[in-house]
Amino acid sequence: MVLRNNVHISDHVSSSILSNIKPYVQEVLTNSVWIVGTSEDIRLWNANWNGSSLVQLLNILSALTKTLIYSLKDMITHDNINVPL
Repeated sequence: MVLRNNVHISDHVSSSILSNIKPYVQEVLTNSVWIVGTSEDIRLWNANWNGSSLVQLLNILSALTKTLIYSLKDMITHDNINVPL
């Protein structure tokens, strides 16, 4: 569904750019990495990880989320992410 000015439009515009890069999408994804900088501002439990936060994915009660204040930096030791279980 395509929206223009919050109104659904039904016309279709073909993109030669998309059709030209489509064969290479998997190669780009395979050879891509996330660069998170210092990781101080990334809230581990509440950050958007590919569309959802860990709080959402794990169905953690909203009352408990206030206690989950760790940043990603708090979980990194010797360049490895260590999540306590």
